[in-house]
Amino acid sequence: MGLVAGIHCRNVQEIKKPAQPVGGIRGQGGEEDRKKTYEQSIGSMAEKEMQMKLVDDWENAWRWFSVWCLAASGAAPAAWLAVPADMRDAVPATWLAASAVAIAVLGLVGRIVDQDK
Repeated sequence: MGLVAGIHCRNVQEIKKPAQPVGGIRGQGGEEDRKKTYEQSIGSMAEKEMQMKLVDDWENAWRWFSVWCLAASGAAPAAWLAVPADMRDAVPATWLAASAVAIAVLGLVGRIVDQDK
């Protein structure tokens, strides 16, 4: 006695397939139609994900608050490593975490705020 799809049965042959094909994603069809439709939908999703489009005003991206905050979040760890060890020891670890969070929040705010051109 085994457990197949949550049903107790003596053997797998007791579970019968339906006589009529089950409808696919788009209309009535069998397993082949479902598989083909699934592969087409996955293919179209992959194509959409691979297409990258620049924002309209990308030439002025260096002026955006969000870009400045992103640059600061990348430069801060490098600058921190350049600070001598005795000075790094004087700064509490909570200040480092708070400054990282502040830069991230400012970046988010800079992304949603309408900035003058």
